[in-house]
Formats: sequence, structure tokens, C-alpha cells
Amino acid sequence: LVARYELNRKLDRYHGHRTCQLIDLLQFIRCTSSSSDAIVIAGDFNLEPNTPDIAFFKSYLGVSDAWMDSLERYSNGPTSPPIPNEKTEIEGCTCDRADNPYRNDEWTKHYGNGERLDYIFYRTSSGPIDPVSAPASCRLTCLSSWLDLRKVPHDTDGLHYSDHVGVGARFTLNRVLHQEVAVSKFSENIDDTFLCIGDLLAVRLVVKGTRP
Repeated sequence: LVARYELNRKLDRYHGHRTCQLIDLLQFIRCTSSSSDAIVIAGDFNLEPNTPDIAFFKSYLGVSDAWMDSLERYSNGPTSPPIPNEKTEIEGCTCDRADNPYRNDEWTKHYGNGERLDYIFYRTSSGPIDPVSAPASCRLTCLSSWLDLRKVPHDTDGLHYSDHVGVGARFTLNRVLHQEVAVSKFSENIDDTFLCIGDLLAVRLVVKGTRP
């Protein structure tokens, strides 16, 4: 999705553009995944986890966040940590990190550890908006998630692959009987989806130089 170029959110002229792009993406996923046993959506969303846009995306499709699932599994059980124990790693920051030479210093200073803008979302079987889809015959489970593709190996100039770091995840895919596949955990919160839609539609589009 298109990036935000203004640190002050009130000056973000592309918020409406991102919202439209997100809705287009949602419709594409819905139209192309109805017969799938599982879906994985990954990439740079240029949206932070606490935004109404991401909440809407997750609720509408019924997807889980691989990074958050990995952290939750680590905090709830005696397993090996999926990521190093530094704060910037725990938060999953992928952009404007202090250790990336392509950072925007103003944004890095404002956010401290950087921003989390890159995600891996996944889902098994039909979501809350696809109740008539056929039951899945497999279960997709996220085992771990981590940050990857930072500095180019053996480069003496400290070259990095990008101003963002990558996000990786490891999954298991198991065949199951139809009745064993659990209903999406978001299906009971469909009302939250429509609340998020209201938040997204509250975006104001300001056109400079026009008169009422």
C-alpha cells in the first residue's frame, strides 16, 4: 500500500488512498481464495498494527498475525524464543530502525525503536464473510516468526537489502477431517468488522485550493 510521507497524521494526504487500496486487496483475496484450504498474505502494508485499517483487514478476512501468534506462543509456554530478546525485536519493528542506514532519522527519533509495517497474515478454511465456502481439509499452524534479510552478507560497506527488514515465518500444514477444522476465531466478532468500516469511512479528504 502507498506509504505515509508525513510524520503528522493530520497531514497524511494518502490515508484515503491506502484505505481504497486495502478494500481492493480484500475483494481480490475474497474472490480468489473461496476454494482454498488455507491462505497466506504477506507484504509491506505501510500501516501500523494499532490502526483501524489493520483491525478491519484482520476481522473482515478472519486472518491471524503470524508475528503476534509467535510471541503469544513464546510467552505462554516453555519454548525457545522465536526472536532475540531486544525490545526492537520483540516489537517486530521493520522500518525506520536505528540499525538501518536507510532510515529516516526524524521518524526513527519519533518512534524510538522503529515501526512495524510488514506482516504475514494467514487463515485456515473459510472466514467470517465466506460462510458458504466448503470446509477446509487441512490446518495451517504458525510455529514461529522472525525478522530477516537485514544486512547484505560479506558486504564491507554495510549495505542493507532495503529500508525495511523482511519478516519470515514457519508453518505446518496438516490434513484433517472436515469436522475437525475449527471455525475462524473472528467469526463471532463480525460486529467489530462493521465498527471498523465506520472508522475507515470517517476519513476526511481535503482538497487544497477549492472553495465550498
